[in-house]
Amino acid sequence: MRHRHSLDRALAFALTGLLFFILANMFPLLTFEMDGRSQSNLLIDGSIAFWDAGYWELGVVVFISSVVAPLLVLLVLITLLLPLRFGRFPPNPQLQIRVLTHLRPWAMSEIFILGIIVAFVKLSDFADVSVGPSLFAFVLMVAATVMAYLTLDEAALWTRLKEIRA
Repeated sequence: MRHRHSLDRALAFALTGLLFFILANMFPLLTFEMDGRSQSNLLIDGSIAFWDAGYWELGVVVFISSVVAPLLVLLVLITLLLPLRFGRFPPNPQLQIRVLTHLRPWAMSEIFILGIIVAFVKLSDFADVSVGPSLFAFVLMVAATVMAYLTLDEAALWTRLKEIRA
């Protein structure tokens, strides 16, 4: 079924997701306080901790799935849909659509959110744990990315590409 303004909606969600992605990487995700000591963690700190502990392979996978893939999905969506919005043909749309298809399994930020929730519950047993503004921004980024995928009508995308190409 075709949706009205599918491409514009997907672009709006992708731009919103990019804004929330930037915010999610600027502020603390969680703050731990125990015995008078406090430590705040950013989104990237999980992959750095694995790297520093000698699990560099796991650190790379966490970095790719929590930072690189979600950012690339949003950027590819924007660079594909923004030119279409202004009546221009995007650079190499077939490659961009293929990249989106391949990135989708890697950009599973919703799984990362579940991990954060589990860590929050487990750590709150022996430390004071508070959520930072980045957690809210990260959740909103995930929601915006999911909505961008859901509202993107691929048939409308290919039709628009053919219209502009002609």
